[in-house]
Amino acid sequence: MNLKLSSITLLVRDLDKAVEFYTEVLPFRLKTTGYKNAQLHYVQIGTGKFRDSEIQLKLAETEAEKKVIGKQSADSPFLTLESTDCEKDFKEFQLNSHLVLSEFIHNSFSMKDVSGNQIKIIQAKPYDTYSI
Repeated sequence: MNLKLSSITLLVRDLDKAVEFYTEVLPFRLKTTGYKNAQLHYVQIGTGKFRDSEIQLKLAETEAEKKVIGKQSADSPFLTLESTDCEKDFKEFQLNSHLVLSEFIHNSFSMKDVSGNQIKIIQAKPYDTYSI
């Protein structure tokens, strides 16, 4: 089987704030928008690289969906991103007062998005350390 992750869905309270966070605080780009009854219903964001995986930010509408906002991966990060300079990124994020940050430990740190979902940033390893 030859599979590739295409997209994951993340329920959010406010699409505009979520898009702003993921495209202005984090390095994602808006790729697709979807409408339902003439109102913005979801957006898809990605890194902008060819054939990358996407995150679908979907407006929570039902009570069941609203209950899981910010808890969709319980106490674990819903998203882990690799950084080429994690310590520098940590210092830059510290300047942004609305971000909730963990301590910088073992070349990684965590923050929460505008809906309370945990995002972990880790130091990317040099490619020569990966084994195939």
